[in-house]
Amino acid sequence: MFGDLEAEPAAPTEEDPLRVLICDEHDLVRRSLTALLEETGVEVVAETSDGPTAVREAVHTAPDLVFVSLVLPGVAGTHTVQLLTSAMPGVEVIALAVEEPADERFRALRAGACGVLDKDELLDQTEAGTAPMGCVAPAVGAEMATVSYTHLRAHET
Repeated sequence: MFGDLEAEPAAPTEEDPLRVLICDEHDLVRRSLTALLEETGVEVVAETSDGPTAVREAVHTAPDLVFVSLVLPGVAGTHTVQLLTSAMPGVEVIALAVEEPADERFRALRAGACGVLDKDELLDQTEAGTAPMGCVAPAVGAEMATVSYTHLRAHET
């Protein structure tokens, strides 16, 4: 789909800010997250609203971290995660969710995301000046564990 696009994110030095790309279907979420991150010294290198553009921009801008909504127009967020991690093996991808069920969040992790965060929780913590405490929002951790256990039990026989 994207040819032979492959890039490695630049290794940040102590003086270099964290470089972030934000891919979310909502303009308000992108702008809010960008403003909050930039206040903390993070460099937002690109904002996109769809998966294919996110992959192209990531290859072009070489971010250290990409936030990807699980709900995107056209190409699904989980597929976008997979495309990003294939095109840029060293990039960290965090999936953003709102009301997606645990199995969808689990699919994002299997696609290569290093974590899944609730959008509201991320915005609240960023605004408060604190880093998210975990890559899987606490509210869904138990549910995801149940889905994993159920999936493993179903494949044992």
